Amino acid sequence: MAIKVIFETALADIASSDIEGIGNVRHESRGDRYRWVENVSGTSMVAGSACAYPATDQSASPALYGRRISAQAAAELSGDNFAGVAMAAIAASGASAKKYGWIQVEGIHTAASVLLISSTVAGVIGDRLIPASATMDLDRLVTSVVSAGALDTTKVNVAVLMQTVDSASALTATKVAVMLRCM
Repeated sequence: MAIKVIFETALADIASSDIEGIGNVRHESRGDRYRWVENVSGTSMVAGSACAYPATDQSASPALYGRRISAQAAAELSGDNFAGVAMAAIAASGASAKKYGWIQVEGIHTAASVLLISSTVAGVIGDRLIPASATMDLDRLVTSVVSAGALDTTKVNVAVLMQTVDSASALTATKVAVMLRCM
């Protein structure tokens, strides 16, 4: 299979049809990677929000796993289903909706939505993050801190906080830099 190198859309573009080839991965010069996906949920994605692969795709539709995203539900919250961070506002699923778009799956994302609802403790560089259960934000995986750049090997797909979030902002969604590994 050849790697696609020319794309019709910019990273912030959305579309009502699959013009890039669902599941295609885009490699950028900095080493960042993006995946063209379809939003199959009834919830719109917001730029910078976390999204998940539908848990049902793993068993019921394995050929679609890694190609479709949804607003995370409780069954989709394991680190293995964490898909990445939306690059634009991708509409909810619907017949004419602009439900296709890019998500970042690897590299540094400078404006990911982080909401540390698990605690009022400040977020520090190196905190591991996965999608929060009730929102489309990232939340701390555990309260222990690892070295910046180190990833939790017990979770396949994870984000690492790349800047601090003060305790006053911990309970408010804040756009911050994270390092993603969701391939």
